[in-house]
Amino acid sequence: MRSKIVELAQSFIGTPFVHQGRVPGHGLDCVGILAIIGQDLGLMSYDETVYPREPDGKRLRLGLEQHYIRVLLDEVQPGDILLFWIGSNQRPQHVGIRTQTGLVHAHSSLGRVVEHGFSPRWQRQVVAAYKFPGVD
Repeated sequence: MRSKIVELAQSFIGTPFVHQGRVPGHGLDCVGILAIIGQDLGLMSYDETVYPREPDGKRLRLGLEQHYIRVLLDEVQPGDILLFWIGSNQRPQHVGIRTQTGLVHAHSSLGRVVEHGFSPRWQRQVVAAYKFPGVD
């Protein structure tokens, strides 16, 4: 199942960033990636669609804690969800999918879904990790 999560996340690469977007190929945001993966792979149907362009980190984290399963940071595997901060405020407000070589996420500054390496810089920005229910 982890490989299916990664493959589906990677299939979104190049999709334009659209706040609250839920249409692969046309527009996604970071939470939209999780929602589509959960729905398409039959893992869950949870979706949060009422949030500002810069999500409230506390509310985002609470949603993750309620609907996904917490993973220790040193046990993260491909297909897991990473909660991290992006930008200068250092508040957790963004999520992505860990891949074998990096991270897939909807990067608003770049205007699209991207995959890039998981450098020490990105690793320092991660504050929590989760997995989809039913994924071992």
